[in-house]
Amino acid sequence: MFGGWMLLVWFTLQIQTFNSLTITGLEFPNDITLGQSVTMICRFTVRPNQKLDSVKWYKDAQEFYRLHPSGPALERKKYFNLPGVKIDNSSTEFILNPGSGEHRMALHHTGIASTGTYRCQITEAQAPFHTEQIDKDLNVIIRPEEGSPIMIAKPTVGTIGQEINLRCSSDRSKPAAQLSFFINGERVPEDRMSREEIITEDDGKLESSFRSMSFIIQDSHYVRNGIIEVKCNAKIGEAYWKSATASIQLQGRPSYMLESRSSANSGISLLSKAVLFLYLSPHKTGLLCF
Repeated sequence: MFGGWMLLVWFTLQIQTFNSLTITGLEFPNDITLGQSVTMICRFTVRPNQKLDSVKWYKDAQEFYRLHPSGPALERKKYFNLPGVKIDNSSTEFILNPGSGEHRMALHHTGIASTGTYRCQITEAQAPFHTEQIDKDLNVIIRPEEGSPIMIAKPTVGTIGQEINLRCSSDRSKPAAQLSFFINGERVPEDRMSREEIITEDDGKLESSFRSMSFIIQDSHYVRNGIIEVKCNAKIGEAYWKSATASIQLQGRPSYMLESRSSANSGISLLSKAVLFLYLSPHKTGLLCF
């Protein structure tokens, strides 16, 4: 009998929580640039006629915003000062539709202090007062100085078998840009590039990155216009991507093209000799018949 009662309680609780409040996602870019505005969208599902007690937002486990959707107008919203968090009230809104809803938290005038882990937490108003929460990281970056990245290629004119040296740099950003090389559109494997060097600037905040590589010009590098295109790509998360290019003028043609041309000439020469032999032979022997 006791076991049956416990089963009934468990079953009742399952009915109460089934299809109850559920957060389905927290959406915003992982990386933004300094000063860029960002809107964080917390999406959730609810049962028909289900009421919400609160929507709360945290940064690094510290609350900075609270909304009571059904509360009195004067007590509906509460703000808590937090470094790096500047709320744009004109773009922050709560939307509730049948079966689903979302809360949009808009931040503007972002700074380095805005970097952190953000949490959306929603609690229902009825028993069992179920609470859902979800976290996501935001990184605020400082873009590299204008003109970055910079790539130097030496020499810029070469022949098959010659070594080409490349050096790329990206100046003063936060964090340092990740550098990679491409030859004729194909990414150079990590083991063929030097280890990336990162230098902290005098201000102690900004960083510069450097990387180099070298390659031997081979037949496979030849393209129709005789120019090898090399590229250095600088990347910081999802917020910054820029590249610098250089062209290497290739002198002379690959050996396989010369061999192919030589073989073709040899073939024509042999064919010409054979035709000439067949044409001249009857005249010499007197056996040519019409």
